[in-house]
Amino acid sequence: MTSKKIQKFLEKKLKHLKRNIFVEQSGIPYSTITSLINGVKNNPELNSLLKIANYFKCSLDEVTGRTKYLPPTKGEYQFSDVNIDDVANNLRNFIKTKIQEQKIKPSKLSLNIGFSRDLLDNFIGDNPKQKCLGSSPTVALADYFDISIDQMIGRSIPNIQKKQEVNQTIPQSLQSIDSEDLHNLKKNKNSLIPHQQNTQNNISSSATIKKFHKSKNNIPSR
Repeated sequence: MTSKKIQKFLEKKLKHLKRNIFVEQSGIPYSTITSLINGVKNNPELNSLLKIANYFKCSLDEVTGRTKYLPPTKGEYQFSDVNIDDVANNLRNFIKTKIQEQKIKPSKLSLNIGFSRDLLDNFIGDNPKQKCLGSSPTVALADYFDISIDQMIGRSIPNIQKKQEVNQTIPQSLQSIDSEDLHNLKKNKNSLIPHQQNTQNNISSSATIKKFHKSKNNIPSR
């Protein structure tokens, strides 16, 4: 259950951080934090989770306990400073794209993720009645499409600097290989094949000769 996973995340993070300081610095109401820590808020506002993730500089997947979607390398992704309006727009665009790709009605998708049939219509319609989805349907959508929440809402971007650091660990000699080098390597490989075959043939011939001499020595004299 998402609320329990959020509770577990906050309990761990607030072990060495006073709650009132966290409330003041994160901008999340004290009552909301208390409800989240007690695990009694079944569908927290997505904005609250966004503020938590921004404060701790981590992914929303980590906040909601979706460990499967955490990047394998720390720092592989950066998290852009998006507000809840950006999140809502990105989420609408994501849902509309998926609906078109899969040729499915919003009402059907709503039911597929375990909510009322009019949930997504009220969110992505021409005159949306709902400003943003709650955290529970957002997590359900991410689970349904097997994607990171941060990627789905346009919050995560690849860390270019991290990729450059990884590339720099590759030996310079490998990075400088061009098409001519590859051609020469292939040519050298092909030239080694006949040599290997000749070596094998010589070994086979030597073994045959030794076997012949051994057999000859074993012939009894008359």
